[in-house]
Amino acid sequence: MSIYMSRAELEEISEGLITAYANKFSNRVIQSIDIEHFITEFLMLRIEYKTLKTLGILVQIYLY
Repeated sequence: MSIYMSRAELEEISEGLITAYANKFSNRVIQSIDIEHFITEFLMLRIEYKTLKTLGILVQIYLY
């Protein structure tokens, strides 16, 4: 069974995460979100980069 969220629900969750991030790192001037910092320092996830050799493109894989 799939559960889908509405756009409004996703925006509410996103706004809450960004607000929490801004409060946690209030010593930084936040005009835009450094996505790598957000993922690794706030969400505490590891980013692993892999290259698909056959296509020669960079694919980002997020592991927790």
